[in-house]
Amino acid sequence: MKYKNKKTVHILPHSHTDLGWLSTLEEYFNCEHLDFYLGSINSMLTTVVQELEKDPKRTFTYAEMKFLKMWWDKQTDDKKNSVRKLIKNG
Repeated sequence: MKYKNKKTVHILPHSHTDLGWLSTLEEYFNCEHLDFYLGSINSMLTTVVQELEKDPKRTFTYAEMKFLKMWWDKQTDDKKNSVRKLIKNG
């Protein structure tokens, strides 16, 4: 069966978290206000890296370097090396 109006949809995994929009950086990072924000930036970045390690063909785009730096500073050398490898491999 041929589709006359076939469309291609691209889904781009990414995150957008405004620095200090409704709370402080630390409160967003650690999820200290569950009434308006579900999930912490810390756990989100940890989960993304775990999923990318499982399937390096996947990608993720992230813009908020301050949050990435906060997360990075808490990581082991092994985790940092894993992230470096993911970045190097695209």
